[in-house]
Amino acid sequence: MATIRAAHTTEQGQTFVVVWTDLHVLQSSQQSSDALRATHILFPRIPAALMALDSRGTPQYRGSDRNLINFLASVPYELLPWKDYNVG
Repeated sequence: MATIRAAHTTEQGQTFVVVWTDLHVLQSSQQSSDALRATHILFPRIPAALMALDSRGTPQYRGSDRNLINFLASVPYELLPWKDYNVG
C-alpha cells in the first residue's frame, strides 16, 4: 500500500487539495499530469495542486487552477493541514 501526503482543506470558501510530491515529478509535464489525474481519482471534483520543495526549501506548485496556485504561493505551506493517506 502506498502513502501520499496531502492537505485537503477549505480556505476562503474554496475547498481544494494539495499533494506533496518530489521536485522531479513537479518539473516533468508528463509526471505531474499523471499525478494530478491520480489526485482527482482520490479527491474527485476538488481543485488540486502539486507541491514540492526546491533545493532552498521554497515550495513550488503546479496545477491547472491559476487562482489556487496564486493563493498557495501566498500561504506558508507549513500551515496547511498535511495528512498521510493510504492508497492502493
